[in-house]
Amino acid sequence: MAVAPVLTEAAARRHGRLRGPALAAAAAGETIVAVLALARAPAAYLPYALILLLIPWAGTLLQLRFSCVRNARLDAALQASLAELTDRAAELQASRARIVAAADHERRRIERNLHDGAQQRLTALAVNLGLAIQLAEQDVRKVRQLLTELYREVAETAHELRILAHGIYPPLLRGSGLAAALTTAARQATIPVTVEAGRLGRYPPEAETALYFCCLEAVHNACKHAGPGARLALRVEEFAGALVFDATDDGRGFDPGRPGPGAGFLSMADRLGALGGKLQVRSAPGRGTRVSGSLPLAAAAAAAA
Repeated sequence: MAVAPVLTEAAARRHGRLRGPALAAAAAGETIVAVLALARAPAAYLPYALILLLIPWAGTLLQLRFSCVRNARLDAALQASLAELTDRAAELQASRARIVAAADHERRRIERNLHDGAQQRLTALAVNLGLAIQLAEQDVRKVRQLLTELYREVAETAHELRILAHGIYPPLLRGSGLAAALTTAARQATIPVTVEAGRLGRYPPEAETALYFCCLEAVHNACKHAGPGARLALRVEEFAGALVFDATDDGRGFDPGRPGPGAGFLSMADRLGALGGKLQVRSAPGRGTRVSGSLPLAAAAAAAA
């Protein structure tokens, strides 16, 4: 076997730019078994070699950079979500506290009205009936006069109890629904109120009660604050699986940026929020006020269950 330093023609063509010695070994006869070429690369290729070495590292660094940016964004989004949940939890807690306080206040009001009104009238009726019994055989004319007064007292007491019951749960709402109850309530307003009721059916009592009292509060607010000559348009309908209302007046309006919403707006928001609904109030000085609310029927049914 002969081993000699040789560079074949094919190798020379493949490595035409190769400089330095070349060694061919392991040749048997005329057949070359292997070729080993050793060369020293020129200095001009070193920057390219460094670039080739640095490209994977650069890609890795870019991926790390993008990962850090993405993680920072995810962390910011998470912090924002946590802050929003915290705010909602605090708002829900405050809303529940207001609902409890409002319920306690309402119970005290009913107790006071019953004690100062109907209870006192019924006590007086009992006394006068006892007097009528005593006079029945002595002075018929005076008994007739006393019975006439008692009849008037009974009628006034019944009317007072109807008003009290209407404030708790209107019988017309229970019997005929939202359209009839709101139309009747609008007739008692101190400013002109037009009621437009779309295709309304019957809904869970909790949903009807919440929407009724929100509309009633919107009417009362307009009567108190819209000013003389103002008019109110009240629209109630079922839309996209929700009960919605819109109360718009052309009165004096107010500045929405003033500190703290009114007690009436808070009460309306609490009523709707307890059943998964929302309230929106838009106003401007001299441009009237628009109060809108929506109550998703599915959420209301789930909350009432």
